[in-house]
Amino acid sequence: MNREVEHLFISSFVVGFVICNILGLIPPMTELVNETKYIVFIVFSLILGLISGKIFTSTYINKICDMLKIRATVSHYIWDDLCDNKHPMYIITSINGVKHEGYVHFMEGLTNSPIVSLASYIAGDEDMSMSENEVIVLDLSNADWIKVRYYNESYMCNDIKELKNNRT
Repeated sequence: MNREVEHLFISSFVVGFVICNILGLIPPMTELVNETKYIVFIVFSLILGLISGKIFTSTYINKICDMLKIRATVSHYIWDDLCDNKHPMYIITSINGVKHEGYVHFMEGLTNSPIVSLASYIAGDEDMSMSENEVIVLDLSNADWIKVRYYNESYMCNDIKELKNNRT
């Protein structure tokens, strides 16, 4: 199991257990038999822990941070926040002075500088934008710069539009 997932699971379990102990102060919960009370606590701890874990790892936490004007990411890697898994993403980048662009096919996760495969790509003078059977794999840690274009209906566009509209 990944250390990050392990940490999240343990944290969620602890948060759930604390919440259940607070719930234990409610009179109907105090009347339960000890064995039943512990089983109920464990079940509620797991359920509440998993729910809180889902909330803290979802995009909703970023929306809450936006409302509070907190611009720091809650993710370990910025790429987790930049990726839109529901709509196509188009990346334009320059690696050693050579421009590469295309649609993100796959992206390596859990790293600050992912390796991506681009479909329907253009690499320097090579135009494979009409190819249906070829991808290019790029190591973005060597990139001079990276530009991401989102699909018009992407939820990321709303955030970008809000930033643009608040420009002074």
